[in-house]
Amino acid sequence: MLFRSNQLKEFIAKTRLEQISTTDFLTNTANRFRLEEEADRWMNFCRRQKLPLCLVFVDVDNLKQINDTFGHAAGDEALVSFAAILAKSCRQGDLVARYGGEEFVMVCGDCDAKGAVELAEKVRAELSQTPLSELKGRCITASFGVAELQNSDNPEAILRRADHALLHAKESGRNRVI
Repeated sequence: MLFRSNQLKEFIAKTRLEQISTTDFLTNTANRFRLEEEADRWMNFCRRQKLPLCLVFVDVDNLKQINDTFGHAAGDEALVSFAAILAKSCRQGDLVARYGGEEFVMVCGDCDAKGAVELAEKVRAELSQTPLSELKGRCITASFGVAELQNSDNPEAILRRADHALLHAKESGRNRVI
């Protein structure tokens, strides 16, 4: 049976509202709300299937300096380019979400710590070698913190460990994976 006109309009409006409420408007990645929902779902699935899962916390290095030097519009464009590189580099099914500001999280299901570090290193290398027109041909760098799901983890615990690894990467000189 075909939708009646009003039913179709309601369905489209609901679908659009769901997309708006779960997508970061600037980078077109998942937003923090969707990250929290998906991370919990992924964790439960991977535990049931006895699969590894990793979170990779990513922070663009020195975004304030980029904004101060090139302006906030250029900083926003750098974030958009950064998010596109993250999304392109991830495996199909992985989730890329903007956590806030210049911080992003990648949820990598069926991926152990070694695989997540390799993925993060690939992204880190590509970023540092990709000139951005909005930054007059300069490249950006990012720092990465990786954490693998442990049996006792809840979403906050694994995210806290990934954030701790990210902080260690930044304190160790930035543009690295820990």
